[in-house]
Amino acid sequence: MRTGSAQYPGAAVLTVSAAWRTGVGLLRYVPPADDAEPPFGLPSPASAVLAARPETVFGTADSRACDAWLIGSGLTLRRVRRPKLRS
Repeated sequence: MRTGSAQYPGAAVLTVSAAWRTGVGLLRYVPPADDAEPPFGLPSPASAVLAARPETVFGTADSRACDAWLIGSGLTLRRVRRPKLRS
């Protein structure tokens, strides 16, 4: 799952929390790699997700195969990198 940004760390928390409520067995969150420092003393998206949902697994876009990608809110188009898909 890739969601949230320095400007919208709450978007990451909302999307990750919603995904956990669906009953998934494992959720891997991929924080924005090229994001700027959060403004106004806000936490980074990864810190906010870890505080809200500590059961979330963190990874990178190419760390392991997965069944599905969820690209959530809080991202800008220039920040989204398409993951390499394997068959």
